[in-house]
Amino acid sequence: MQKFDSAWIEERLKRISALLIEAHRSGRQDTISRYAQRIAVVHSGSPKRQFMQLIQVFHPDRLAVYVKQVADHRSLGDDAGLQTLEKLLEYETFSGTITRRHRTEPSARTYEEYGFDETYSYGDDDFGFGEDTARDEEADFGDDDFEDADPFAEGTFMDAIKREFFGNLELYPTKFEIEQFEGELDLSDYDLNDLSGAEFCVNITSLNLAMNEIDNIWPLRELSRLEFLDLSSNSLENADDLGELIALKELDLSFNDIDDIAFLLKLPLLVCVSLVGNPVKDRSVLEKLRKRGVMVIL
Repeated sequence: MQKFDSAWIEERLKRISALLIEAHRSGRQDTISRYAQRIAVVHSGSPKRQFMQLIQVFHPDRLAVYVKQVADHRSLGDDAGLQTLEKLLEYETFSGTITRRHRTEPSARTYEEYGFDETYSYGDDDFGFGEDTARDEEADFGDDDFEDADPFAEGTFMDAIKREFFGNLELYPTKFEIEQFEGELDLSDYDLNDLSGAEFCVNITSLNLAMNEIDNIWPLRELSRLEFLDLSSNSLENADDLGELIALKELDLSFNDIDDIAFLLKLPLLVCVSLVGNPVKDRSVLEKLRKRGVMVIL
């Protein structure tokens, strides 16, 4: 096996991919972060998001891309390009500790983190309420939005939003404010079991709902701009509602109990999906996805 030949590149890709997948499974965020540092476009975001991006770079399915890059560098006499490629494909392990995030005291985030400008800061004039305002005025939801249920009951999406932004303060986000969320929303490890209210987050592009107790995802059908979704480590047996997310590119469904994945064929922009730990039955779907160029992690 010679450096830069097809077998050498394939061996490197397989070893790095296996390492990244094992790090993803075991929660070794240090390994994910170290490999992310090699690639500028991946050197940001949560370890889960970094993993999904990294596996697209190092997956063995990209062998032909790397073989062509080697040929191009050689034809141009570009030794520096070959050295850069060699460094990118360098295999190294890291002896770090397993790190998993657990929220003991939810933090109150600023609205700027989710795409708000100063118009949507915490001032009473901006929100139209203060700490003493009645909750039904603050919530500003219609009677049909949550039927008869308390939208801010423990374990609900709305309760998680409240805790994420306001902590223990007696303040409650309004429907209007939730509809203004943009960019990334992280509600992982919040003991969520009810996603009612998530349908109002119509402008977010990234949603992390990992490590919860979710078994029904119907509210997510409305999130047509969503590009990244992490539902790993939940209680899902059926994820058919995700077939409506036409903008979805990266999806993590690892460690659920999903056996039917036919809905994935409805996602035209899907690039990468993790199905680790699911009892997938129909392997023909996996083959169809791979023929479309989708990277499937099992």
